[in-house]
Amino acid sequence: MHIAAITLPAQSIVNLLIRFCNYFQYSIYAATCEEEYEGIGGTGYYWAQLFASMTAATGDYQAWCYYNWYECDAPPVIQINETEWFSPKPSGLVAPPPSGQTFNVLHLTDWHLDPRYDIGSEANCSQYLCCRPYATNTKLDTTYVNASVPASRWGYLYCDTPPDLGVSLFNELPNFVNLSTVEYAIFTGDIVSHDNDDQLSQAYISYEETVTYQTFKAHLGNIVSSSFSKANSSLFMLLSETTIPGLKHTTLQIASEQTVVKMPSPGTTICYLVCGIIPAGSTQLQQVMHLFITEHMHTPHLKV
Repeated sequence: MHIAAITLPAQSIVNLLIRFCNYFQYSIYAATCEEEYEGIGGTGYYWAQLFASMTAATGDYQAWCYYNWYECDAPPVIQINETEWFSPKPSGLVAPPPSGQTFNVLHLTDWHLDPRYDIGSEANCSQYLCCRPYATNTKLDTTYVNASVPASRWGYLYCDTPPDLGVSLFNELPNFVNLSTVEYAIFTGDIVSHDNDDQLSQAYISYEETVTYQTFKAHLGNIVSSSFSKANSSLFMLLSETTIPGLKHTTLQIASEQTVVKMPSPGTTICYLVCGIIPAGSTQLQQVMHLFITEHMHTPHLKV
């Protein structure tokens, strides 16, 4: 697949993945192989980028084989040469004595807002994600018309966060926290609902991020700082461009924001968590690529 990915158009790789999927009938999230790899949020183009970026020298093939098929031995833990990434620690520094002063920090995480949440729909569904207009329970033969457990305005166990629940969080916060004493807030990600790959799009994720940050700012002002979570850095959340970029550099647009990581080697830029081609001879990028595979190839969102 690596040779094919660096010599053929991305669309050809997508077509191959669809043919493999239909032939071998392995587990996917979408209803069909076509929707899995070429649907609205299809992963075929991202796999094309990944296959083109893989190298034998850094053990990428072994990692891909192990984490997807378990037919190969587990890859060894890659040893990072930190001197290629960070400057030496200054010598002779002494930590200042504690000041004895404290300040309050508000921690927000795992928001998982669901704009498609439908009050009254089937919350006890057979196909995750529930509380959607199309959710059904096949054993009980129920739909949104005769739901066995109607989705509450405030959410349910098998569902993501309805908008009313999300807003109520901030309405109730003053009853537990004196917000005037909070000097800093950090949001550690997981914005988007747990949809299958074929039900996500860049427009959908952009909408979720925009609504989320607007809500945070309306209720908390400018004290919130955000960071990437595992979900927001995985391929299914990134939704990068559906083309294989050139060998010079690549940028990644996450919704309306561009995040480009500058690497120590001069003139080398990659996207966050490497969604594109590894420039030849860059050991730092090869290390990141290997880490990306070993960290993300075995996640449920990327299982193929």
